[in-house]
Amino acid sequence: MAKLRGSPATQRATLLCSHLAAAAVVFEAARRPALRRGADKQARLNKAACVLIRVQHDERARDTLMARRPRGLTGQ
Repeated sequence: MAKLRGSPATQRATLLCSHLAAAAVVFEAARRPALRRGADKQARLNKAACVLIRVQHDERARDTLMARRPRGLTGQ
């Protein structure tokens, strides 16, 4: 994994974004018909749920992420 840069708040926000992206990929994969098979689907959903629970309990990282403005959308 690459070394994170910036303040501790920026680092937490970066990790939170990566966890959310991983959870979205896992949920999308679990929804595909080819992957809807018993234990495989359940394992993917459990992994995504764990990621989301971790994010939900990390209030500081979540609050930091929500306070940041996306630079790509503001033209900065």
